[in-house]
Amino acid sequence: MEKNIIDEARKKAINLYKGGTHCSLAILYSINDLLGNPLTEEKINLVSRLPVGMGYGGCFCGAVSGGVMAIGFIIGKKSPNDYRVKAACEELHRWFKHTCNAYCCNGAIKHMKCHVKKYDEHWANLTGELAGKTMELILKYSLTEGGIVK
Repeated sequence: MEKNIIDEARKKAINLYKGGTHCSLAILYSINDLLGNPLTEEKINLVSRLPVGMGYGGCFCGAVSGGVMAIGFIIGKKSPNDYRVKAACEELHRWFKHTCNAYCCNGAIKHMKCHVKKYDEHWANLTGELAGKTMELILKYSLTEGGIVK
């Protein structure tokens, strides 16, 4: 079941991105849908200006930011000693750095030299991979009883 929902998150996010939904929202929409829509529109609207490096600035990858928001919204901090969100977000960030060899949008795409089609395909796939990784981490850390003690 876990593998299926992770693959579904990836596929949904890719399709949403290819349909014109920016990375951060594609990740949040796909995860929200697959988990039975636990997030309100207000929470989803919070990520609406994160794409393309936070408001088209090129830094703070919107896809990673969308994943971080999804992790925080879904898992949440349940007590002062509950570090599951922190651990999951750190793991997502390390995964992005390892996968893209960069910390931000600008760094992740600098080798593309403005090939629009290549850029769109790259970000569609990366958005899907980030959605899958985010779902994997949500499942992993949601199932951790008592949280992670620092």
